[in-house]
Amino acid sequence: MIVFQKILSSWMMPSGILIIFLLFLGFTFRKQRKFLSFFILTITIVVYLLNTGIGTYIFVKPLETYYSQPNLATYSRIDVVITLGGGIVFGPNNVYLNAHALQRLYEGILLAKKLDIPMIITGGESSGRKKMPEALVMKKVVEDMGIKLKGIIVEPNAKNTYENALYTSKICKEKGFENLLVVTSAVHMKRAIKCFKLFDIKKIIPYPTDYRYDYSKLSWVDFIPSSEAFDANMAAVHELVGILWYSIKYNSG
Repeated sequence: MIVFQKILSSWMMPSGILIIFLLFLGFTFRKQRKFLSFFILTITIVVYLLNTGIGTYIFVKPLETYYSQPNLATYSRIDVVITLGGGIVFGPNNVYLNAHALQRLYEGILLAKKLDIPMIITGGESSGRKKMPEALVMKKVVEDMGIKLKGIIVEPNAKNTYENALYTSKICKEKGFENLLVVTSAVHMKRAIKCFKLFDIKKIIPYPTDYRYDYSKLSWVDFIPSSEAFDANMAAVHELVGILWYSIKYNSG
């Protein structure tokens, strides 16, 4: 009964209704207007994939598995952890890190404490939002939790991934940091590392976290629409577009 309710409710969500509606239109025009029918059914497949776990296998997993978490014991020297911001939320009385930014920060803190090295947190103001650099919010979270690190360096100016790499690489050169451990969401790591490689850095070690693809066995839930799958797939599409754009603009291919 619970499974039936789960399936029914997923198809009653806006994404499920849209898929059913497009499917109905596609089959309605299959005899009179074959090209239109084919076009609508193609759009239906794309919408379906973007809203299901099957789509995350196509869009999200390849990005997340491009880099794996390294065995840090194999590195003789790591100078600094660089944690990239992932977004903030303005509440009625406070400013918060979103779930993805919080996971990145959590991983960065663990690594900085484990390796006993400083951490650079990077993130500027969100476009179109109130003026509050994300890096300052990240620092406040660390301080409010009473976490003591060897050092926290704030980079509050970066407005995108390219600027994350640009400004933190300048800080690293000033501080003499040559071996960098970069922490960000797994789906974002490929674009981030492409940006860091644009600058003269001796060693860049990717440390992905905040995985969005469900690495458990394939299940019936992967075939029905869900908001989680949609969010993950849209993040992947955003990254794929970003990688293409950065390849053109910054020659980061």
